Amino acid sequence: MKRNVIVVVSVVLLLLGLVEGSASLAAEKDARFPVKPLTVIVPAGSGGGTDITARLVCIYWEKALGQPIFITNKPGAGSMIGMRELKNSPPDGYTVACYPYPDLPVTPYLKGAQAGFAMDDFVTIGVYAAIPGGVMVKKENFKTLKEFVDAARKEPGKLSISFVGDSWKLHIIELEKALGIKLNSVNFKSGGEGHNALLGGHVQAQMAVSSFAVTSKDKGIVPLVIMGGNKRLENFPDTPTMKELGYDVDYEFLFPFCAHKSTPQPALDKLVSSFKELEKNAEFLSKLKGAGYNNKPMFGADMDKYLMVKNARLKTVVEQNKDKFGD
Repeated sequence: MKRNVIVVVSVVLLLLGLVEGSASLAAEKDARFPVKPLTVIVPAGSGGGTDITARLVCIYWEKALGQPIFITNKPGAGSMIGMRELKNSPPDGYTVACYPYPDLPVTPYLKGAQAGFAMDDFVTIGVYAAIPGGVMVKKENFKTLKEFVDAARKEPGKLSISFVGDSWKLHIIELEKALGIKLNSVNFKSGGEGHNALLGGHVQAQMAVSSFAVTSKDKGIVPLVIMGGNKRLENFPDTPTMKELGYDVDYEFLFPFCAHKSTPQPALDKLVSSFKELEKNAEFLSKLKGAGYNNKPMFGADMDKYLMVKNARLKTVVEQNKDKFGD
């Protein structure tokens, strides 16, 4: 009997030692993170804004992180394919994502469980790149926002405006509501196609990132109004913002990086701290500006709080206008 007790005690002590040893090894592994390359999922095709942003950031981030970063494009289904992959990946910090905002939260708000993910499945690492949306037109057709609004009110539903996807449709819904107008919204497969339609006179306006106006300035394209923030564009100092005009409309495109919500805290801390280091990199910030982006640095939990407020408003607007999507 005494011998059995000794054996049992020995086994228990051995198991406790194994558990303690495993915990110690896990803690050591977390402290050494990262010990291998990272993968960044881009839930969009190559060559688009999200892809370009991710690649620019990762050139500098991998130096701060001390490991190579590989980018994999997973486009399709309104970012659902790529973000589902992140949700289902091991929560070890080695797979993260760079996504377009506000495109991403609009998808689960519209699709519900069908989206296969929710925004609280992820935690924020950080963001640098931001760019406001705007209403672009040919200067020969409309010189001011008032001229555009007057024409839209004169013949409701006649003026056509190009856009891409649900989040840009949301921009148009908010614009119509604020200005008391009705436009003919035309959904294109890409911003480039929508812009070509404007250049070719097939639509009278385009709702998209303001960089289209910058790159086509020599072709007579101008922004009538900026949808995000209070800051006017350097290239178009005479163009007002919706906020400036007194409207509660503020849509700015961001390209945040995020991780799985169950990422170990030491790994997440390392991801965030290394991402923050780019804020001191003058070359990176210069490249960011040269690519047409505003620098809007936000990190970790602070950005999660910022997005919580933004997402609550987005969800309300989407739910109030579900019947207007898809038309």
